[in-house]
Amino acid sequence: MVFWVLWNNRNNCVWNGEKEAGRSVGIKASVLWNEWHEVQLIRTSTFHKEEMKTSAGCCVRDHTGQFIMAGTSWNQGRCSIIEGEAIALLGAMTEAARGHHSRHI
Repeated sequence: MVFWVLWNNRNNCVWNGEKEAGRSVGIKASVLWNEWHEVQLIRTSTFHKEEMKTSAGCCVRDHTGQFIMAGTSWNQGRCSIIEGEAIALLGAMTEAARGHHSRHI
């Protein structure tokens, strides 16, 4: 991320005559890294004690990391962590196959 921000700053200087201070570039790199890192964390199952429900979510990407689809589901009853993860994985595979994305599984 740091290299991208430096390269982008250099291009802005060369092509647009705009140059950011070093501290600003460092802060921008840190903020962008944190945003990128947060997006990469996919939470696949959550347990809701009060409602006695388990929710699952998935994000399907291809081998290059391109987004294909996302989905969520709710199931009545409480599951173990392994069961919740398995439900999320099964849901992702089912939806990918249904959407004619079976080559990505």
